[in-house]
Amino acid sequence: MTDTVSATPSAAPVPRARGMRDLLPGQMRAFRRVEDAFREVARQWGYEEIRTPTVESYSLFTSAGALSPEMLAGAYTFLDWDGWSGERVVLRYDSTIPVVRAAADAGIELPSRLLYVQSVFRGAEGEDWQCGLEYLGAPPVVGDLEVLAVAADTFAALSLPVDLRMTHAGVARAAIDAAGLTDVLARRALLDDVAGQGLAAVQDAFADEPSALAFFQTALGGSGELPLVDNLIALARTGLPGAVAPLEELREIAAALVETGRAVAIDFTLPFDFEYYSGVTWELRGEGGA
Repeated sequence: MTDTVSATPSAAPVPRARGMRDLLPGQMRAFRRVEDAFREVARQWGYEEIRTPTVESYSLFTSAGALSPEMLAGAYTFLDWDGWSGERVVLRYDSTIPVVRAAADAGIELPSRLLYVQSVFRGAEGEDWQCGLEYLGAPPVVGDLEVLAVAADTFAALSLPVDLRMTHAGVARAAIDAAGLTDVLARRALLDDVAGQGLAAVQDAFADEPSALAFFQTALGGSGELPLVDNLIALARTGLPGAVAPLEELREIAAALVETGRAVAIDFTLPFDFEYYSGVTWELRGEGGA
């Protein structure tokens, strides 16, 4: 069934809600090309598609503990007055947590490879579309490798050259812990700085510790090639012991990607969401940026 609507603009057009966006025909063609390439590559790796509700219980995100109060402050929440308890609900802020919930509710057997293409709604960003993967119950390292491979293969399928840059949130977390800040606000401020600037934000805290300072100078001034990680592991044993295990995991994943012919750059200046990520983080950079 179709409806015919007058295309004549009104004298006072109603604006879109803040942060929301239209996708016009040309944009939709580009969007479909990207999501189709992503789906095809992901399916070749054994992923099956899932979709979760746009509206979820607010308690799903608070009880999971993966999102900080600061992050949830940017969520679109409201009371479901038609519900029997007036429950607070939220527009989908994140896809990972709902996908895990859906898999648990359905009793999906692990390990399970799931893909999704759906929107999320976040404060200043408004509505944003995500193409994502969840490898639930994945063996250590394997999940990270597959996600990185699918991302790289998707861009290759689109004939879009990109550079893969990697870091590990555990290295930055080890640095913050070693800084020994006892003031909650000072630690929070440092977390925010590191999330935006990478290790450069915490380097000055170790100006009087030669072993640690050598680690940071090497990490921030290194070549970005795989041998850099080996050098950092050696330096971390005396300069930043808490970073050894994250660096070893980073090396294992990066080395496996290099063995498959994919170019990898190690970059400890990468920004990332400190509240959300705890392991390997990465970004793909093309000619137009990340």
